[in-house]
Parts: sequence; structure tokens; C-alpha cells
Amino acid sequence: MKRLIAILTLGLASLSPAAAQDPERPKVTASEVVDRETLKAFVETGKEYLEGIRTLTETAKLRDIFRAEGDWKSGSTFLVLLIKNGAVLLHGGDAAIDNEYLIDVEDDKGKQVVQELIAAAGRGGDFVEYHWDDPAVEGDANPKVSYAVEYTSGLSGQNLVLVGGYYQDMSKVVTAIPEMARPAVTASEVVDRETLKTFVKAAAQIYRETMLDDYGQLSHVKNAFRMEGSDWKSGSIYIFIMSSDGYVLFHGADPSREGRIALDFEDSYGVKVVRRLIDAVIAGGGYVEYHYNDPTVEGDEAFGSPKLTYAEGFRLPDRDQLFIICAGIYLDSATAD
Repeated sequence: MKRLIAILTLGLASLSPAAAQDPERPKVTASEVVDRETLKAFVETGKEYLEGIRTLTETAKLRDIFRAEGDWKSGSTFLVLLIKNGAVLLHGGDAAIDNEYLIDVEDDKGKQVVQELIAAAGRGGDFVEYHWDDPAVEGDANPKVSYAVEYTSGLSGQNLVLVGGYYQDMSKVVTAIPEMARPAVTASEVVDRETLKTFVKAAAQIYRETMLDDYGQLSHVKNAFRMEGSDWKSGSIYIFIMSSDGYVLFHGADPSREGRIALDFEDSYGVKVVRRLIDAVIAGGGYVEYHYNDPTVEGDEAFGSPKLTYAEGFRLPDRDQLFIICAGIYLDSATAD
């Protein structure tokens, strides 16, 4: 099935949507975008809103706010957040495009549209015309126009890009997996408490360094964490990341859980798993034992199988909230206590 991109450039079960409080109604809503003037106003309003976000919780809620039909999304009019190297941080219309690199995407006439959009944003905000004939729309051969603007993230301090009005087939974009240093313990080598701890600590170090020093590689790191058979994912051994408020920021096995609130998740025996993981990180990092459904074990759906997760955390400078980095192992498959 085709994946379409329409850019206005802007491990846990039973998770709930991030009960997001919608921001103030934009001056021009998505459904009111009808020309260049309204397109620019819509994207500029998005810029103003995003620059006011200061917390991991608000960042996590963006997935629901920007992807729900309403003020910020109307059909093919929605918001997408880009890093300046062309990586998609958040796509309002298709979550599958998150973390893809679009820097070399061309339109029907060979124009490198994303590169021109990023350049337009660098000029203080500007329009870019491009050509793409949508086969699903009869008589769709006219040039299209998009708008791009830079903004500064209130959370990370990074200069990012918001683009508007870009709609093109993305089915041939190849997911970029970077060359990364091999960790001391890979996912396939996690077999007990100590190897689990070493694995999580390595993931936390890489994620922290990327957030602080090499933000342009963030999507690369997420793709590596998610790729089955890589150093960072092997079957039931994978990384998941939460905020200290219990919002899922990244999930190596199931991206649909990202942006969901998991704070009050309990196992079948009443263990408040996420709260205990957060407490472990606040105490300096630690293990939590609980029960969770093991897909390889028949008949454990009701009560789950014993599982051990290790959690490590870090903060961004001048920010109170923690990134909680976790991975777990089913105890029945562990080789030692």
C-alpha cells in the first residue's frame, strides 16, 4: 500500500491515549487552509505553539494532538516535524514515516523538494513550488505550493523545521540504519541480570549523547533500536523509553504505543510496573520484577510470565523530567539470577 507524505513542516500493554489537552485554537485551522496566506498562518501558528513546549509530557502528547482530525489536522492538511538533515520526527498523517530520512526525495520534475524546503525555512520562512501528480486525484497535474519555517524547540533547544503543503508518494524511501559502535553486550547476548544491566546502560549512554551532542542522528538511533536482528533488538529483548510522568516516548517493539500514558499499568498481580521503574531510576537505576505476557509461551495470557526489567535514566540540562531507558528479559529464559 502506498505511503503518502503530506508535510506541513511544520513495552507495555493496555496503554491509554495521552489524555492531551488541546492547545489554544490556531488562528487558522487545518480545514481553513485554502491559499498561501492561510497556509503560512497555519504553519506559523504551529511554530509558536511548538516553541512554547518545555516538557517531555507535552512532547509525547503531540502525537495525539497533531494526528487527530480537528484544528491541527484535516484530511491531507496536517503537521510534520523535521530535523534539518531531512529526518521526520513526527508525521501528522502517517506514523510509519516517522524517523524516515527524506533529504534526497525528488518531485516529478527532479526537484529535490525537501532540500529546498529546508533552505526556505533557513531564509526565515518561505514558499516552495513542486510537482507531483497524485494518481488518486483526477486532473492533479498543477504545481503545488508548500511553506517552510524554522523554529527552536522549547525542550531541546534545537533548531528544527516546519513545512506546509507537501504531499508526495513516499513508498520508495529506504529506512536509514546507521553504523553504530557495537555495545559490550548486544540484545542477543542478554541472558541474565548483569548482561541486561550492561545492555540498558549502553543504550542510555547512546541516547543521552545523541540528545545532547548529535541531535541530527536521533532518527538513526531510533531506527537502529527498532531493527530486528540488530545489536539493539532481538526478539523479546528491546529498548523502550518513557518520561518520568509515564508517557511512552519510544518503543522498540511497537511504535503504536508511543505517545501513550502507561503510568498506572499493573501486571496480573497488582504490581504497578511503570511507577516502580520510575522509582528505580530516581534511586539511581535498578531492576523491577513483574509478570507480562510472553508471546512464545502458550497459556500465559491471563497471568503472564515472570519478567525482569532494568531501568536507567538521565535528564536534559535545566529540565526536571527524566528519560527512563528500559529493557527486560523473561526469567524463564535467563541463565542466571
